[in-house]
Amino acid sequence: MSIPEYLLMMAEDRRQYRRSRIGLPVDIGLGRNTPVRYSGHTIDLSERGAVLDVTQSCVNGDFLTVRFLYPTIGEVTCNAIVRRTAAKCGVGVEFVNLTDQDQQRLGALAALGIN
Repeated sequence: MSIPEYLLMMAEDRRQYRRSRIGLPVDIGLGRNTPVRYSGHTIDLSERGAVLDVTQSCVNGDFLTVRFLYPTIGEVTCNAIVRRTAAKCGVGVEFVNLTDQDQQRLGALAALGIN
């Protein structure tokens, strides 16, 4: 899956935190009470959000639980809200209610990617 360069540049202008292109596996729960569970991966990542390649349909405002498991940082599970959807380009999510520690750990993961 490839995101057109002009979309990446437009999104970069709005972002407060710098994102890195990195493909990490994630486990995703869609919904709050009885979440639908599935897998996906990141297309890009920052300490406050990501673009995810997902197999389930999502719409703006959907609530997700995103779980990262990476050997150097351990497990990070965070809540996210879908902010943008684009056919064949993944979904843009904003992480919400992050602890300072989880935000730092996500920043460390993002630093592994390509800037």
